[in-house]
Amino acid sequence: MMCLLYCGTQLDAQSNNRRNDNRQSDNRQTDNRQTDNRQTDDSQTDDKKKDKKKIPPVEVVEIKTKDKVVLEASFYGSINEKEAVPVILLHDWDGNRTQMETYAESLQKQGFAVIVPDLRGHGNSMFMEDGTELKPDKWKPAEIATAVADIEACKKFLVGKNNEGELNIDQLSVVAEGVSCIHAVRWTISDWQFGDARGYLAGIKQGKDVKSLVLMGPPKSYRSMNLSQDLKSELFSSDDNRAMPIFILGDQDRSEKSVRESKALYTTLKRKRNVGKNSRRPNCYYFVYYTKEQRKLAHPEDWSGDKAELAAALAHFINGQAERFKDSNRWQDRSRN
Repeated sequence: MMCLLYCGTQLDAQSNNRRNDNRQSDNRQTDNRQTDNRQTDDSQTDDKKKDKKKIPPVEVVEIKTKDKVVLEASFYGSINEKEAVPVILLHDWDGNRTQMETYAESLQKQGFAVIVPDLRGHGNSMFMEDGTELKPDKWKPAEIATAVADIEACKKFLVGKNNEGELNIDQLSVVAEGVSCIHAVRWTISDWQFGDARGYLAGIKQGKDVKSLVLMGPPKSYRSMNLSQDLKSELFSSDDNRAMPIFILGDQDRSEKSVRESKALYTTLKRKRNVGKNSRRPNCYYFVYYTKEQRKLAHPEDWSGDKAELAAALAHFINGQAERFKDSNRWQDRSRN
């Protein structure tokens, strides 16, 4: 009897323990569901906050170059912050930054952070720090070539924005029009020659930031500055899997000669890079476009789009390259602190 009672007491205790365990399990499951729901709600709240973020207003900024030229530029900030891909937009040599506003506004709406300078001797960039007026119509080729310092100054400005968490400088793209294509190519080469194999100097990444390049209506040469020669650099002419991703556009509005020259540059690069032979996907593209027809593309070649808006095509190309380098080029603070 005592044994049965004892055994019965053990069984009752075990049964009570199981009931308690079940209640505790139910409570834990309820708590987990509540936690999951809170996390889901928090995530949805974060998404809603991001959706509600307003596109930052355009900032007009003053930038000083290393050779003491004072540049005026427009900066179009991004809501994507540390994930924002930065773009430097360069107007043609006889123009000013207002010619690039359409591209800048469109790219900003798609999440890019964009800076558009008036290059030295153009627009509102007409003076040195000491007040000396610039007269580009009298410049020799060597003086025109100093415009690469303007691009470097723009990058320095963007590095500051990177350190404030407003963009990722390691995903930089450069878009240039006309003669400025020569400056863009030369500066990109210098950017990739800076620092060690990964672009580091004194423990801080300072080079190899350009991940894609867009040339709109590029000339083969201009006043002894030879773009054809510059593009022979290994950075552009090596195997397509390793070479700089590049998008060349022929501007039908300039002249038939302009279209022929841009197509010739593309054809040479395509041959040197073995595009389509050894690469899984090409990193060299070409289009002919008409600026007078609302900046629309026409006669696409080596591209999957069909009469896309030019700005949308630029965004598609730049985004594609950014995704390609995304995992290896995470945001990092480049402050010297």
